[in-house]
Amino acid sequence: MNYIKEKLATISDTRHSGYVEHNLTDVLIIILCAVLSGLDGLAEIAIYATNKASFFKEKFGIKSIPSKPTFSRILNMLDGDEIAKVIIEIMKERSELLGNIVAVDGKAIRSTSKKGHPHSALQILTAYITESGVVLGQKSIQEKTNEIPAFQEMLEFIDIKGKTITADAMHCQKETCKKIVAGGGNYVFGLKGNQKTLHDDVELFIKSESNSGSIDSFTTIEKLDVIFSEDDCKILSENGHKTLNTLRKLALMLHKQYISKQPKKISIKASLLNCLLDENYLCNILGSL
Repeated sequence: MNYIKEKLATISDTRHSGYVEHNLTDVLIIILCAVLSGLDGLAEIAIYATNKASFFKEKFGIKSIPSKPTFSRILNMLDGDEIAKVIIEIMKERSELLGNIVAVDGKAIRSTSKKGHPHSALQILTAYITESGVVLGQKSIQEKTNEIPAFQEMLEFIDIKGKTITADAMHCQKETCKKIVAGGGNYVFGLKGNQKTLHDDVELFIKSESNSGSIDSFTTIEKLDVIFSEDDCKILSENGHKTLNTLRKLALMLHKQYISKQPKKISIKASLLNCLLDENYLCNILGSL
């Protein structure tokens, strides 16, 4: 518990000291516990915190619970990029699960888009290890097309040696592939019409080889397992969204790590519910930090 408090205490608090009623670290611990319990709406966090007031006082020495407007003000004034840096440090330092598959995924938070401009939504590009959920790097961008240079820049700062990088067809770019190979990694990218010549050549090869029976084909049908209702979150500022987005990633890593040690495996959703209903279970999850 002391570790997470010390790490969160390094985050800058820009509030005027004379008007501060709630310690920033205390507020962030409450929000993290709420997210670990599957909650991320402002109203949900405020209700949860009020109902768990005795728990927070006993376990963390938190003497008073912020109101919903206070949670909103603090989330919106925090530097989302600074929060991300600290949380990613925590994930790298405290993860006990490793892995060699790094997925690069761009997520649009739809509730941030301006009316009539769906492509104006905040985009967060994340590189994470699929087995553990550990985030190696992330970058916020304003337009979907900016993912390509953002990904290429990210590759200069993360360790990909011996890892396989996966991404969608947007990132099937020569320069991106060169950077991955130069970093000692491998890549598996989607291939669509954005690389027409290569796509047509591969399609022709596969069709000809398939007819000869020398290539096995596989079909994977995935079921969309939505853990958090991120698109429904109505926090207006980008900082608030960035902060909650990063805390969700930490929560997923902690749940995966805890579940992996249990003799009987459960789903992440079930683990989130256990945190909400069982304070001892929540403390066990936090105990890995």
